Amino acid sequence: MAKSPHPHLTKTKFLSGLRGDKKLWLDVHDPLPFGDPELGSALEIGTRGGRGAHNLFPGGIEVVNPPWEHEEAVARTRS
Repeated sequence: MAKSPHPHLTKTKFLSGLRGDKKLWLDVHDPLPFGDPELGSALEIGTRGGRGAHNLFPGGIEVVNPPWEHEEAVARTRS
């Protein structure tokens, strides 16, 4: 997947910007690496929910497109 030439504003980036210009710059240009979410955290619960959805709907299409490829994701899942 091609990376967008322009960073898109997300809720996370907006909140980082409210904390300060340097925080926003670091989040965009030097993000921290992803790690495994803590057990019981919102991210871990969401990941488990996603796995459960895949088990309930075998053969479903997972949307992995970045936000700037919304139309492509819609077209791919429309069939």
